[in-house]
Amino acid sequence: MCRNLPVVALLLALAAPAPAGVIASYNSGTNDRFASGFPTAPVPNSSSAFVAAGMDLSGIGWLANDPKFAVTLISPRHIIGAAHVGFGNGTVQFLNAAGQVMSYTVTSTTGLTTPGQTQPSDLLLGMLSAAVPATDGVRHFGVAGVTATQAVGLPILANGQNPSYSTSPHIGANAIDSVILASFGGTNPDQTRVMTFDWTAGTPGEMYLIGGDSGGPAFVRAHGDLALVGVHYGVSRATTDPQPGDFSASTFVPEYIDPLNAAMAAGGFQVTVVPVPEPAGLLAVAGAVLTVGVVHRRRRRTAGLSA
Repeated sequence: MCRNLPVVALLLALAAPAPAGVIASYNSGTNDRFASGFPTAPVPNSSSAFVAAGMDLSGIGWLANDPKFAVTLISPRHIIGAAHVGFGNGTVQFLNAAGQVMSYTVTSTTGLTTPGQTQPSDLLLGMLSAAVPATDGVRHFGVAGVTATQAVGLPILANGQNPSYSTSPHIGANAIDSVILASFGGTNPDQTRVMTFDWTAGTPGEMYLIGGDSGGPAFVRAHGDLALVGVHYGVSRATTDPQPGDFSASTFVPEYIDPLNAAMAAGGFQVTVVPVPEPAGLLAVAGAVLTVGVVHRRRRRTAGLSA
């Protein structure tokens, strides 16, 4: 049973429109992934102010039948998302380096169990009908090689849907506060290791997850690229008007590297583990366990990611 775990609200349902739903001081040039055309003919945001400028985001895709839900390619043949969302009608799409929308078919899925737990987690692995050829121009992301303790304080970029100002997915920033074991509870019992990041309205670029963000990725920057660290899971309070103390949660993917490798091994694939340097000046944090009512503050709040 998961009675002693923090209960987190589902992010499956689409919430009412809110400003960039929700990014503090939202700006389309800074936060929107696409300038126009999503999802049928997306035009990438070419602004130098874009928070992910210069990064290859082609491995962030979406469900063809419900494009607000994102998925992430983690090998040439595997995608990852949220179990409480699934993979729609089985067709996922990506924008390649040449500006073409590429479609692929999901033929099987594998639910993953959190190491040391018995209930299923919310992390879902999907296998495509064939490996994505390198010539398709769609990259896959490695997973951040960090422990729960090392992750606390790391700045992140989080992908989300934007129901208000544009139809483009947007990207906001935050920093990891803690890594905990959480559950949806009720009719959706699970045991999922999640990373949490809280809401501070006065921090420009700060992101709080809303309905429709589930399954989307969160990244840390490493060696001039992005490494996957989270897959959006839920929030402490389902709202488009977050308040101090509200927090978002994303499944902490580094916890699942071994189960992912076991599930991918039959096809000859494995996760690419990306070492993540400790940001300069951060102090070591002992322990990353959170009990209900205890808050672990981040070692440094950073709205953006440094190169």
